[in-house]
Amino acid sequence: MITCFCERLYVKGNCLQKFCASILLALLKFYSKGALQLTAVSGKGKMKFVTFTNNSEGSASFYSPKPFVMKSIYFLLVGTILLSTMTGCKKILGKKSNSKVFKADLFKLNLQAQLNGAVGYAIVINQNGSLADSASFGIAQQNASSGTNIPASVYADINIASVTKALTGMAVIKLLEQNSVPLNSSIAPWLPSVWTVSGAVSNITFHELLTHTSGIRQSITSWDSLRSVAARPLAGTKTYSYANANFALFRAIIPKLYKTNLFNNMETVGPGFETWMDNQYITAMQELVFSPAQIANAICNVDPMKTTMMAFNEVGTPLIQRNTGDWTAISGGGGYYLSTFEMAKAMAYLAHTGNILSTAQKKTMDDNLYGWDPEDAFNTDYGRAYGKDGALFWDNNNSGGVDAGDSGLQTWVGKFPGGIELALSVNSLGSSWRNLPFIVRVAYENAWVQP
Repeated sequence: MITCFCERLYVKGNCLQKFCASILLALLKFYSKGALQLTAVSGKGKMKFVTFTNNSEGSASFYSPKPFVMKSIYFLLVGTILLSTMTGCKKILGKKSNSKVFKADLFKLNLQAQLNGAVGYAIVINQNGSLADSASFGIAQQNASSGTNIPASVYADINIASVTKALTGMAVIKLLEQNSVPLNSSIAPWLPSVWTVSGAVSNITFHELLTHTSGIRQSITSWDSLRSVAARPLAGTKTYSYANANFALFRAIIPKLYKTNLFNNMETVGPGFETWMDNQYITAMQELVFSPAQIANAICNVDPMKTTMMAFNEVGTPLIQRNTGDWTAISGGGGYYLSTFEMAKAMAYLAHTGNILSTAQKKTMDDNLYGWDPEDAFNTDYGRAYGKDGALFWDNNNSGGVDAGDSGLQTWVGKFPGGIELALSVNSLGSSWRNLPFIVRVAYENAWVQP
């Protein structure tokens, strides 16, 4: 036991402890015969050391030709070790003095410092699967009838925009495994059979849709647009090019993967079938992603019973409030309404449980960036982070692009090394988009400090 203790000190202790331990180990090795153990007995209310017990030779007083000298050296070394431990030294099994610790409150403050000018925002930070810190600021919406401002909150809904793609990607990974469909197989058998599908689209794989490398370039996600995409040749080469239609097609594919026989029975030509696919996509997403994350009744529309963060301009007066509206018939790549708290909840259940995806499925998602964005999956000083951003804007001045005076919103979710997750919502737009990947990376790295 004493030998084990000395060996641990020699590895983990400070310099003085290591020096004393090395001498003790040498003495034990030189003077012992067999396995030595230090024993202690209680006498008259005090603890005192008595002998080393030698398993093969019986008991001996330190087994030394000069017991008094050896005892004195022994107690001097042990006393030095104990004194060094009690005078502010690190514990043997504690963290090294140069190790940094993550501070959720500092992460929050770093983010807030970069959100000056926002009309409203909400921040939720998780650590090790639990809520670590949160903040909200400003207004969620203006009540036109009363003229009052409704405050922003981490519990207020927001159109999470393209953050929806990460959630859709989770459902696809899960369904493909359930149906034994390889990721590198064609999407064609899982599109509606009543659609005209070109040869080029028939050759698109699930991997290509999930990584925006399909050759599709369409951003409009109505059913008319999706049917047109399926029927015509590809608009580009099969290189990375972000396009909303890639994930909007899953609004048709997920219902067939989810309930194949029911899908085949329901399939007809006309808007009734497309409305059914819209609703079946939401039903499947609820079962596969939201219910496992303990999120109830997730929809792609404004819930009149909840506060919803609208989109605003930061430049110019007055504030121009934009209602993000009903996305049910254009969802898949965007359009879910969740609170910032619910987004963080989904990230916690994804990262720390097997409720949504298994360990192997999570690795598949991360390794291939299925649903994550390349610019939001970045290396930090502490390892790789994985994230997804979303953005919507209204061209208030009809300039043809994002600039001062436009209304908009941005969202971001992600997971970081150290068991950290973040959900962020900003419901206004300045003269340009905020660089959220850069903002969150720097804020995270600067939240690690010396203890």
